[in-house]
Amino acid sequence: MDILAVSYSQAYRKLNAGSPWLEEDLYRLATHFGETLGTLFADAPPREHGGIAVVDDDPIVADSIVDTLQALGIDARAYYDAASLLQGARSYDAYIVDWFMGTGTAENLLLEVRRRDGPAPVIVVLTGKISSGAAEDQLARMVRDHGILVELKPARVSLLLAKIQRERDTR
Repeated sequence: MDILAVSYSQAYRKLNAGSPWLEEDLYRLATHFGETLGTLFADAPPREHGGIAVVDDDPIVADSIVDTLQALGIDARAYYDAASLLQGARSYDAYIVDWFMGTGTAENLLLEVRRRDGPAPVIVVLTGKISSGAAEDQLARMVRDHGILVELKPARVSLLLAKIQRERDTR
């Protein structure tokens, strides 16, 4: 990848949200194509940032986690399906997501969040079925390849929040 002066594997990680884009990378890319940094972002819609998104197809679980986070002074919002989260124009600092939703898993949602928001947001996957071995290989791959944290249900919200804050501080 001569444009960025990085190896193929480094470029692959940048393009697939495994490595952050630095300002000098963006400048080099814009210059190569005869653009300015401003034109790279001029047409991008503004995105609201911050807070924690909670995605669970069980409204009682999602609302309970959000209520607890809000009682702790955290800006949190519940979503009951992946589509509702993805259609919004907001990015979050962290996502708490139930692994099994409907008849499938949250894998595609998590990949889309990483594609859209990059590696910065902390993602915690909740599951109550890991002891049965259900999707253990998928979860292990998501942890390894995308930096996802996994917690067992029922989760203690104060512990989740502490892990999110610790993980965010190390990024």
